[in-house]
Amino acid sequence: MHIKRITIQGFKTYKNTTVIEDLSPNLNVVVGRNGLGKSNFFSAIRFVLSDAYTHMTREERQGLIHEGSGTVMSAYVEIAFDNSDRRFPIQKDEVSIRRTIGLKKDDYSMDGRAATRSDIMNLLESAGFSRLNPYYIVPQGRITSLTNSKDAERLQLLKEVSGAKMFEAKLRESNKEMTHSQFKMERIDDSMEKLEEKISDLQLELDNLKEFQQLEKNKKIYEFNIFDRELKSLSALIEEHEEEYEEIASSSRKDISDLEKREESCQNIQLSIDELDSSIKVAALEAELAKADESRILEAIAAKKAEEAGIANRLASQQSMEGDDAVKLDQLVEKLEKNNAILSEQHYPKLSTLKEEERRISSEITELSNTSRSILAKQSRFLDFGLKSERDGWLQGEIDHLETDLAARQNRLDALKASLQENEEQHLECVNHLEELRASIDDDQYQQNLHAAEEAERVAKLKVLTLMEEKKQLVREEIKLRSLRDSAEHEYANATHKVAQTMDRSQAKALEAVNDITEKFGLQDSVFGPLVELFSVSDKYKTAIEVVAGNSLFHVVVDTDETALILMKELTRSKAGRITIMPLNRIHAPPVTFPDQEEHEFIPLIKKIKHNHELVGKAIQQVFGKTIICNNLHRGSELARKHGLNAITLDGDRASTKGVLTGGFRHYKHARLDSLKLQSRKKAEVIRLFQELKLCEIKLKELDQEVVRATAMLEATTKEYELQKSSLEPQKLDLTKILSKKLTLEREIHTCKSICATMSEAVMSLQDKIEQYRTEMAADFTSILTAYEESRLREISTRLPQIEEEYNSIVTEVAVLETEIAELENTSAKYNSQIKVLKVSTQSESMKAEESNLLILRNEIAALEAQIKEVSEKAAASEATLAGLHGKRDDKKKELEKANKKQAALLAKIEKASKKAEKLLVKKAISDKRREELQEKICALGALPEEAFQKSAFEDISLDAIFRNLDQIHSELKKYDHINKKALEQYSTFAKEREDLIARKEELEESKVSIENLVVSLEQQKDNAIKKSFSEVSKSFSEIFEKLVPIGKGELVMRTKDDRDNTQNDDSIENYIGVSILVSFNSKEDEQQQIEQLSGGQKSLCAIALILAIQKCDPAPFYLFDEIDANLDTQYRTAVAAMILSLASNAQFICTTFRPEMLQVANTFYGVSFANKVSSVTEIQQEEALSFVETQR
Repeated sequence: MHIKRITIQGFKTYKNTTVIEDLSPNLNVVVGRNGLGKSNFFSAIRFVLSDAYTHMTREERQGLIHEGSGTVMSAYVEIAFDNSDRRFPIQKDEVSIRRTIGLKKDDYSMDGRAATRSDIMNLLESAGFSRLNPYYIVPQGRITSLTNSKDAERLQLLKEVSGAKMFEAKLRESNKEMTHSQFKMERIDDSMEKLEEKISDLQLELDNLKEFQQLEKNKKIYEFNIFDRELKSLSALIEEHEEEYEEIASSSRKDISDLEKREESCQNIQLSIDELDSSIKVAALEAELAKADESRILEAIAAKKAEEAGIANRLASQQSMEGDDAVKLDQLVEKLEKNNAILSEQHYPKLSTLKEEERRISSEITELSNTSRSILAKQSRFLDFGLKSERDGWLQGEIDHLETDLAARQNRLDALKASLQENEEQHLECVNHLEELRASIDDDQYQQNLHAAEEAERVAKLKVLTLMEEKKQLVREEIKLRSLRDSAEHEYANATHKVAQTMDRSQAKALEAVNDITEKFGLQDSVFGPLVELFSVSDKYKTAIEVVAGNSLFHVVVDTDETALILMKELTRSKAGRITIMPLNRIHAPPVTFPDQEEHEFIPLIKKIKHNHELVGKAIQQVFGKTIICNNLHRGSELARKHGLNAITLDGDRASTKGVLTGGFRHYKHARLDSLKLQSRKKAEVIRLFQELKLCEIKLKELDQEVVRATAMLEATTKEYELQKSSLEPQKLDLTKILSKKLTLEREIHTCKSICATMSEAVMSLQDKIEQYRTEMAADFTSILTAYEESRLREISTRLPQIEEEYNSIVTEVAVLETEIAELENTSAKYNSQIKVLKVSTQSESMKAEESNLLILRNEIAALEAQIKEVSEKAAASEATLAGLHGKRDDKKKELEKANKKQAALLAKIEKASKKAEKLLVKKAISDKRREELQEKICALGALPEEAFQKSAFEDISLDAIFRNLDQIHSELKKYDHINKKALEQYSTFAKEREDLIARKEELEESKVSIENLVVSLEQQKDNAIKKSFSEVSKSFSEIFEKLVPIGKGELVMRTKDDRDNTQNDDSIENYIGVSILVSFNSKEDEQQQIEQLSGGQKSLCAIALILAIQKCDPAPFYLFDEIDANLDTQYRTAVAAMILSLASNAQFICTTFRPEMLQVANTFYGVSFANKVSSVTEIQQEEALSFVETQR
């Protein structure tokens, strides 16, 4: 343990807060010129840790406080210790001790907490700062005083170190006590002599006194017998009264219990009636709403049916007008289908076959004709031309002409083929486009989208209808809740009125105002409400609670008197009545001590009250804390009187601490707690209905928003559906245009193909003809035909007529078939035109709309009819429920009337029993009072002889005989009027005093022996302590001196009276007269010198060695040396510095010096400076410290 930090504020020259930190646990040195504050720094440490500054005058205190400390004349010093080794018995690593000084007193504190001076001194003592050895602090001048001290003074120092002073103080105290005991024994002896004289004088008067005492004894016996007989008679009478009262009370309790049960039953019946009334209101409201719904739905059905009839009539008339068109349309469709079947199945395939056959035969005829003409022309040209060259010239001209015609025809054919290809490509595009359009019109995705849009529209309509129905239900629920709330508010007002009847009108008004003020100022956390609302109790104890609390039930409990002032100020300002307020911070309910519960048979009332103890426990304790519940008032009054409590029975009979009894009959119909309970229940019901109504309004508002959103959604889905339906109209129009274009292209392609075929045949014919001409040119010029040509002519002439006949037949058949096809196509076109006209007329938009509206109306009518059925059933059920509720209410009213009659009879019975019980209580109270008087008289008789309790001796004696004997005793007692009636008492008193004095003297003698033994023991302990201390200090002094002066020798010598008188006495402490110091500095064998013979430096070294020896015998954790090396020579200063350095390994040293030797071995250095009359301490380096010391030489 060591000092870590020192803080000085306002102490002597240290005006400002000066903090010396990071002190070394080993050797610390402080340097500074004289007068700067080094000694004041050491004084500050002594101020906290030693007894140096105690019992100071005002002037001495003012001298310790800096003169510039201002108006607050105080200063403090705080020392913080490192306690990591737990030398202080405190579980902290750092312990700080502060002492603050003022002009009148000092204050100590430890770790910021207040402490006493003795606490601090004991703590320091436990850590080794011994008050018996103050040499762990060596102030300036202490070394000099030790060098100049006498042997006797050094002996006195040794006694201080050994603790002999403590033993001497105890010896003085023991001797003082023994002297006091001896004085007491002498006074006891004097008192005993006087008592013996008085006892001998009283012995003469005892004979007459004994006769008088016998008469007095007989008188007490007879008087006791008389009192006892009357007391027994009274006890029997009281017991009889108690039994009768208990019988009446038991019967009354039973009747009251029955009354309470009946009252509870009546309340339950009334609650049932109230609930039935509420249910009737609700049922009536529901029936009314059901009827209104039924009427509304019937009106809607009638209106819808009327609208349905109008649409149906319009549709019927329109259908009757267009019935013929429908028949015609069916007939035309049938004919059109028949014509189309004939064309597609018969005519078109046959025509195609005939056309193909016609082209084949035509081609064959052309080929045969061309061949025939070529052969015949060849033959005829032989006749036309004389020479081959002429023929060949003509043939060549024909070939050229034919080739020109062929080229023209070929060009035209190519143009036709290009046109045909273009038309076919356009036709293909039309076909593809048609397929795309048909795919888009018949697209599944489109159909799904259309169906989805239609379904979304249907769902949106259904959601709107559902929400509207929910809204209707919520509106009905809102109306129902408003009705129930109004009814509940009415019942709550009635309950509040009943509560108000149990208190003052001004008080009721003030309670209402308190609620308003609480809400206005936001005091909900500070105002807890009336006391009655802050606890709950079983019905069994409610009567007792009401009687005990009285008007305190309505006292308002608040947290502080500030809140109470706010309420009272506002009540006064608004003139809102008067009320009592209980601020919890002003309530100081003392704890109540109850007697044994099982023994006295009672229950503390507060134990039966359930409440928040932390919140309002003080208020409950204030009102109910001193009250107990007893079975009967008699027991309660005894407990109240003996223990200062208030007692009460379950019936409400009460006994106060002053003995006042309160009881009688209570009207249970006006019980405050029942009224308050009813009010609380109705209030909760009103709050619940208000919350439900508010929730219903919120739901209704939310539903309105949902209806708006659903309606908007319906409009959006309807629009989307219409858009979906109308989105295919452009495609259908395009489909019609493309179909028309396709038919046109097909006709053009057909025509173009026919022309191309004809042109191709012509080209082929031309090519054949050119080939023939060229063949002819290559042949010989002769008129004779070849065999092949003749054979070919014969074949052609045979085949050609057959083919021409076949061709004519086919052409005729084709013409007939084409005529029939044309007629059928014209008829189909006519039918299509008529069908379109009829369809347009029969399927107009207005009819479609009417049919759609009719379908919707019929669906709505069906839904309304299903709804009217449900509403009608609900209305019938509501009517039945309402009738049933009326019946139940009538039955309950009859039951309540019957119960009230029984209650009235039972109340009359209880009132009669109550009056009888009151009379019995009066009689019993009179008898109790007389019994108490008799008991007091018996007590006044004092101690009674055994004969008074022998019943057999007085059983046969009548009361008159006892009175006669008592009169005779009174007559005889008159003879002894002059006698000293107190002689025996005085004799007994004096004898008792003598015995007490003898016992006291014996105690004092025993105490004297104990004190003598203690004195001997203390003397022995004192001698042993001094001898032991001298031995240890002497040994340590020799060791330390030899370390400081290695070649020298030093010792302490105890001087005795024998040395002075040259006599031989015992080795007693009383024989000691002083302690001498004998040393040799030059040799261990030289003759030793006494300290008085040494130089100043040598004397200082001896004093230092003595101080270090004392410290070694009683070590402390830290030492404070102020310039101990001031008078030493250089070699001794070095030795002392080395010694302190070695000791600093186990203890902390703080030293001041002007010598460099100490600075050479120190660990930490501090410099003291002074400016403007203010000192300060700062940490410096070793070089600075050495430099400062050098400048001071």
